[in-house]
Amino acid sequence: MTEGRRRVDRLACRRCHTADSSGNRLATNLDRIAWRRDQGELATSIGKPVENMPRFGLDEGQTEAVIAYLLRSADPKLGTTTYRVRFSKRRAARDSVFETRCGGCHRALAAVGPLGRGLAGPNLSGVFTKFFPPSAPGNRLWTPLTLERWLENPRVLRPRTAMRPVRLDARDFRILVEELGGEPGV
Repeated sequence: MTEGRRRVDRLACRRCHTADSSGNRLATNLDRIAWRRDQGELATSIGKPVENMPRFGLDEGQTEAVIAYLLRSADPKLGTTTYRVRFSKRRAARDSVFETRCGGCHRALAAVGPLGRGLAGPNLSGVFTKFFPPSAPGNRLWTPLTLERWLENPRVLRPRTAMRPVRLDARDFRILVEELGGEPGV
């Protein structure tokens, strides 16, 4: 149980999912789905996830620990109802600042749907929440202000990063923050 919880926390599953009654609601509520699937289906979902879910590369023991935690923390009675998240990629991408300026290297699951197609940079789903790993300069949580400073010149803040500066005007930056689920000016 402890190993499974540690894995869920380390992998930042709550960036998109609710697990143990805590997390974001961008994707399937794991408290509701854990008891509706058998262990093999859960293992497959973790080992060979859907397109916008990160590939974690867990071994069989690590996967079993995550599944044990999900089953232990979820109420079996909650498994009676569930939902499927469905987004229209075309609508989300059409006017997206993330898609046009960040999507070549990054992906994110946002309220408007999946954004980006890149795998070179980290998946930015839930970047402004407490569930995203503290990876802003200084190992802090990301905020719109830290993102703004990062985009100005990432190499000043982290000299070995491969990311180049991303110049955004105030309007596009505000839209980007909103697309990622943050509030501009925070």
